[in-house]
Amino acid sequence: MIIAMILMLAVGLLCLEFGFLLWKKQRISLIHDDQTQFVKEEDIPAYTKQMGIALCIMGAGILACGILILVFQSLLGMIPLCVVLPVGILLLIRTQLRYGTSRDD
Repeated sequence: MIIAMILMLAVGLLCLEFGFLLWKKQRISLIHDDQTQFVKEEDIPAYTKQMGIALCIMGAGILACGILILVFQSLLGMIPLCVVLPVGILLLIRTQLRYGTSRDD
C-alpha cells in the first residue's frame, strides 16, 4: 500500500509540474513534435494553456488519490482517480483535435 501511495504522489506531482510548465510557461517543447506539428503559431498560447490545465487536473486527482490511500489505507482512495482521469483525458483529446490536427484552410 505504501508503494502505491508513493507512486501516486510522485506521478501526481510530476503531472502538476508538467501542467504548470505548459500552462504558465508555454513550454510546448514538452509535447512530442508529432502532436504539435499542426498547431499554428498564434494558437500556441491557447493550446499550451488547455493542455496544461488538463494535466494539472489529472495531476491533482492522482495526488489526491495518493493522499487518500495514505490516510484511509484503502483502495477507496482510487475514487478521485476514477473521476478525474477520464475528465483530463477528454480535455487532452478535445484540445488536440481542436488545435493539433491538420486543417485544410
